Amino acid sequence: MRWKVPVQCPYCSGRVDQQVQGRAERPTCTYCNQALPAEAIAPPPMPPGMTVNVPGLDGWLGGVVQGSMQRAMAANAAMGQAWMQQLAQQPGMQNLPTTPMGFGAPSAQHSIRDGIAGRGVIQGWQDMGVNMGTGPMLMLHVDVHVEGRAPYRAVVNCVVPPEHAGKIVQGGQVAVTVDRTVPTTVGIDWHLP
Repeated sequence: MRWKVPVQCPYCSGRVDQQVQGRAERPTCTYCNQALPAEAIAPPPMPPGMTVNVPGLDGWLGGVVQGSMQRAMAANAAMGQAWMQQLAQQPGMQNLPTTPMGFGAPSAQHSIRDGIAGRGVIQGWQDMGVNMGTGPMLMLHVDVHVEGRAPYRAVVNCVVPPEHAGKIVQGGQVAVTVDRTVPTTVGIDWHLP
């Protein structure tokens, strides 16, 4: 109920349907169409511990919606964490971050720009289902060959320019740059042969 309205219209003495007029935008007598005197009713208090951050929702309903949203987001984060841990157990995925937040750029102390040049041999790939406008995002499984080191497998997430899509084949070779500190941080140099 939004309004406290009288039982009888003060203008025509007609009976007021309190259930209908108490919820109306503007309480009006159904017989004489005059505005009824109405007193606003305060919304029920919110249950303890609930807060509302959703514009337009207030009262206890807002608290229910907010609580449901928080629980759903927490469940989604837990499901993402479990999925990443399962994915990291797959062969060749040992270097995959195990948290969803781990997909950010490497920290400032790691840079492949001044890294070690090498060659990469593509052993497999997976389309990430995203086109960045400059090409599709792929997860490449690359055997990295750097002079003076034994070859090793790395997983590289990268955008493949359309003109270099022909290199994405089993055994295809690409130029790579390896971080000097963290050898599993590998970049593909598409502009090099």
